Amino acid sequence: MSDELETKADETAQAPDDAAAATTPGSAGAGAGSGKKPGKPREEEPESFGSILQTVLSALAIAMLIRITTFELFEIDGSSMEATLLHGDRVYVHKFVYGLWLPTMTHSVVTWGSPRLGEIVILNSPADDEDLVKRVVGLPGDLIEVRDQVLYRNGQAVPQRDLGECLPAERMSRGIPDLYDAGCHVYEERLGGHVYRTSRSPESYDSFGPLRIPAGHVFVMGDHRDGSHDSRSSDVGPIPFARVKGRVAFIVTSGSLLQGAPRWNRYFKDVD
Repeated sequence: MSDELETKADETAQAPDDAAAATTPGSAGAGAGSGKKPGKPREEEPESFGSILQTVLSALAIAMLIRITTFELFEIDGSSMEATLLHGDRVYVHKFVYGLWLPTMTHSVVTWGSPRLGEIVILNSPADDEDLVKRVVGLPGDLIEVRDQVLYRNGQAVPQRDLGECLPAERMSRGIPDLYDAGCHVYEERLGGHVYRTSRSPESYDSFGPLRIPAGHVFVMGDHRDGSHDSRSSDVGPIPFARVKGRVAFIVTSGSLLQGAPRWNRYFKDVD
């Protein structure tokens, strides 16, 4: 009897050690003794067509929003910016630099920037709500005057240099000779850190002003001084910041491939 009690006591004393050994993490005995096989990973269900379509449409909407608010391509129609921009040039315009514009609007929704002196801009004309391309030659507070086709800003003539007669290819409007090309000369002007070319007849004696530019407005002129409908006209006048759509950055293409008359030397050309 005493032998049996001693045996049971020995077995009882060893039981905790055996249990601890059986539950030791990572032991071979624990894996073999569990009797369970690891389960298979759950397969993910494929996205539905509706979910994919929603993702695609959302991406297209974001891309369209970026396109209509940040940049736009404009085609130059006419000769008012000769000799810098020619009829048929297509230009890349940064729209987000001045404010937020939405399609069909004549004013920006909100304005956070202002045009700088000498920049070429696209603007919405107060005369007829058409888009125009012009150069900024006057800022708020400036006194602008034109005497015998020479531009004066705050009483100082804008520096210019006669470069000679206009090239035939730079005085064409809509494929026909420009109405103002008789005796046309090209002049180099310097304004606001920009060096650019204007064109006019040396026999022209047009004058304007003086006019003080009001706050929140700019004075714009075409580089073709004889043939530009710009701020010198009473129905246009100084342009509010909110009507300036964007800044012209460079020429993308020029001329027509379909008509066999592309101007390759103007492709991707910077403008000043």
